[in-house]
Amino acid sequence: MRFVKVDKVPGDRVRKRGEMRDLMEEFMKMNAKSVRIDDHGYKTSKLAYMAFRRAVERWVFPIDVRLRNDEVYLVRRDM
Repeated sequence: MRFVKVDKVPGDRVRKRGEMRDLMEEFMKMNAKSVRIDDHGYKTSKLAYMAFRRAVERWVFPIDVRLRNDEVYLVRRDM
């Protein structure tokens, strides 16, 4: 048996509680019709898409989340 030192255990939460809501509010303040999300911190773009979509539904933002060519986009519906 051997032990290997690690600095961080995989599987920790990607976002802190309420951080997704703050990101959605920041996007709403940008006054942009659509944005692409780079460096989202999730393992795949599909996981990032699902997380952002859940956040939009949970906090009822007028935002559509799109997954195109393995990239995640946010599109405002109120503009």
